[in-house]
Amino acid sequence: MINDTIILTKRIIRNHFKMPFYLFLSLLQPLMYLLLFGSLFSDIDQLKSSAGSSYITFLTPGMVILSAMYGSSYIGLGLLEDINKDFFDRLVVSAVSRNAILMSYVTGNFFPIFLQTVILVTAGMIFGYFPQGGILGLLMVLYVAILVSISFGSLSIALSFLTNRLEPIIGIMNFFTLPLMFTSTMMIPEKLMPAWIKLVARYNPISWAADIARGAYTNLWSMQLKYSLICLTLFSALSIFIMTLAFKSYMRAR
Repeated sequence: MINDTIILTKRIIRNHFKMPFYLFLSLLQPLMYLLLFGSLFSDIDQLKSSAGSSYITFLTPGMVILSAMYGSSYIGLGLLEDINKDFFDRLVVSAVSRNAILMSYVTGNFFPIFLQTVILVTAGMIFGYFPQGGILGLLMVLYVAILVSISFGSLSIALSFLTNRLEPIIGIMNFFTLPLMFTSTMMIPEKLMPAWIKLVARYNPISWAADIARGAYTNLWSMQLKYSLICLTLFSALSIFIMTLAFKSYMRAR
């Protein structure tokens, strides 16, 4: 299975390079968000005092998570294209592991996530904000981004199997991703949120991911972050399970 996953993942990565302009935009977008949100909110006194050393340091891990969420939310569109071309069905009846086929669509997105993380952290260092967690902290940030990618990528793939149409995937993912972003601690500390949003944020997987990444980036760990890591891991496992159920439903309907 591992060998099959690696081979199929390479196929997805090669597809990224077949669209260099799209790849360039996907790498540029998180940097643009970092510069825009950082410039827009960095002079707000409440944010400056609540964010700690600087708002850019607070924001950078959140932008890594934002990139992972948006970059994986539409993985299902690539699967849908393969289904419409009958490539996926031919792949399923081959000797390749079916689990490897499913996971390759998710793992193929790890490459741009890695590049986005490197770009965002490098941009933060250019502005003078160095990760205090060191190499281990950066690896944890990348690991959390991968968990987010697995979660939303798996759910996106599940939608592809269940709907088999482009419009519902885009509509449903758009409906959820924006509220998840603004009801999380990705850009704003929890203590500055209204009470009801604060309650939502505590159960928001994007908040779990942003808080863990921020703790790793700034080397400020707590028991609460360990609980958040467990919850995020379980959420990723649940997403994979949902994707598997959706795949089985798709195969029964063929």
